[in-house]
Amino acid sequence: MNTFQNYWCSACELKGSSTCTWGDFFYQIGTYRFTIPRGAGVCYNCNSITAVEILPEYKILHKQAKQQKDKSVPTSYLEEQLELASLLENRESIARCLECGSHDFQLIPKIETDQGLPTLNIPKRTTLIHKKCGGRIFVRQPLLHIDDHNRKERFYTKEGIEVTYNTHPTLRFKRIFGRNN
Repeated sequence: MNTFQNYWCSACELKGSSTCTWGDFFYQIGTYRFTIPRGAGVCYNCNSITAVEILPEYKILHKQAKQQKDKSVPTSYLEEQLELASLLENRESIARCLECGSHDFQLIPKIETDQGLPTLNIPKRTTLIHKKCGGRIFVRQPLLHIDDHNRKERFYTKEGIEVTYNTHPTLRFKRIFGRNN
């Protein structure tokens, strides 16, 4: 069961939820897929709360993967992290909105919950100021929990540009010939 958070601006009609990040978002490079690190953000091009890329430093990914080699982490996971690090090392663009491809967004910061205190359904103020109106972005985790709502599968180039079955040769081949790898 997934929990989600609602977001809203204190000064305008902007609102949304973390469910925008649910689903499967992949970098599709040839026949390889890498899960896209993402979070909820305010996109000023879409004028909405949407999923945005979080591009970790490739040097940090390399370091973390090497540190995890000694632990009981599956080899396939380590290999994927090293491949993702290499992929990001050669990336030319900065992070994008995964809905419209814009770079004009702000990531909504995670809110730390108070240890031992009930925090469900209590509005919390984030540090994010909505640059369109100057309002503050608030967050609340509602009492309601949703299970697998709004699942989607989306594919992107290594530069964060969405591709579809019609524009990506590997995906198009799979659709035409019925392959699901």
